[in-house]
Amino acid sequence: MSLLERLCHEADEPPYQPCTERAITAHLYRIINARAPVWQDGRKSSGIAGFGQSHLLRAQGKFHLTAIAQEIESLIRCYEPRLQQVSVTIVPHSYRQHQIHFEITALCGGREVCLPVCLDFNAGQLINPEAAGA
Repeated sequence: MSLLERLCHEADEPPYQPCTERAITAHLYRIINARAPVWQDGRKSSGIAGFGQSHLLRAQGKFHLTAIAQEIESLIRCYEPRLQQVSVTIVPHSYRQHQIHFEITALCGGREVCLPVCLDFNAGQLINPEAAGA
């Protein structure tokens, strides 16, 4: 949880408990929703200029889902070192209303975490599946 989230925490709610999984999830949304420039030669650096997703800018359809899933996986491997053995899979038959559902699985501190996410092509963002009405 970020400092801003902790400062906005309501006093009458249960006491603040740090949650690594929640922090990682928030970071993943920031990584994937950031936009990287589309380099001419297709190479990405591991610096701030390459931070974010570039395929979403040019691959706006279900026919490029494999490339998008591979890019999401490489972004997580590069920018989220707390996750090991990262795997991004497309949920079968989930393309509808310009949205596609993915499942991100990885090891975090020896424990397997599974994060269901939804990529909304209209908004150009990764969103929470509950917000997508899935």
